[in-house]
Amino acid sequence: MPDSSLDVIIQFTQAPGRAEHDFMTKHGGTLRKSPPLINSAAYSLPAKKLDVYAATR
Repeated sequence: MPDSSLDVIIQFTQAPGRAEHDFMTKHGGTLRKSPPLINSAAYSLPAKKLDVYAATR
C-alpha cells in the first residue's frame, strides 16, 4: 500500500542527535522514541520512502 507506514527501530553508531532526527522528518518520518542510554531511535516511516532511508543510512 503506497500510503502505509512502518514502525522501525534504527540503530546508530552513536546517540542520534538533531541532524539524524531532522533527516528522518525531512523525508516524512515521525520520531516515536529516542532512548537516551542506547544508540537508537524508533520512528514511523512512510513505506514508499523506505528505500531513501536504506540508501543513505
